[in-house]
Amino acid sequence: MSGNANNENGSSRLSYIKKQVAEKVNGINTSIIKFGGDPALTPARFKRHDALEHVVSKELLAFDELTGLRAKNRFIGELGVAVAEAKRDPNAAPLILVLADIDHFKEFNDKWDYNVGDDVLRAVGHTLRSKARTSDATYRNGGEEFAVLSHQTENDQPITSDYALPERIRTAIEETKVIINRENNDIPLGVTVSLGFVEYQQGESRDSFYSRAMDALFVAKGIGRNRTVSAEIRNGKNVYWDILTKNYFFVERNADGKRIKATKIADINTY
Repeated sequence: MSGNANNENGSSRLSYIKKQVAEKVNGINTSIIKFGGDPALTPARFKRHDALEHVVSKELLAFDELTGLRAKNRFIGELGVAVAEAKRDPNAAPLILVLADIDHFKEFNDKWDYNVGDDVLRAVGHTLRSKARTSDATYRNGGEEFAVLSHQTENDQPITSDYALPERIRTAIEETKVIINRENNDIPLGVTVSLGFVEYQQGESRDSFYSRAMDALFVAKGIGRNRTVSAEIRNGKNVYWDILTKNYFFVERNADGKRIKATKIADINTY
């Protein structure tokens, strides 16, 4: 990322915080008047400190500190809003959800150290943000899992036919090398991710939409990793298509509904 881009992003964030602080100060003044006080007698530095503390705390909670992506605590709420909007307008641009999970992430921490793990998370976060469009919402969804919430528009490549978004992310991360230095030697570490991809089906709930994406991610990790698996519905049944092998799978569950295995479907036409 260029220095200019960093400066622009920093300036934008600073302007946002200044605006929010000003609004908070006005709110404090209103509260003082409401309870019979005089805002002019309240030191401005106290009002601005309280306002800045509130806004900065809210801002820090909204974004993941390590990667700069939207924080986990925003994901489910914003996913719910997107699904509600998609339900209200059946003619809206298709709603796409991509879940990505770093393959064998624990090995980075165990073999090297947690600083290397953090470097990997930063690299994946940066690549995810750079390959998604500016209109896409990108999240660190906890641990080594990430999410992208996207609306396909008329000017986009047809995501449902060539899986442009998840495959763009997957291949870019596969080409990423995290460089660590050990005993004055630079060591390049390769990183891959598995991805689950789903397009919203009219009328389905937020939980169903998210669950199908999680199923697709489960299949991707279960059948080999470093691949994109798409959640589809065939004859009223949930199936999952691996774009690497061109095979369909279904997810086996135990009596409690827990995912236990991804099983290949011999013939999708008779499934």
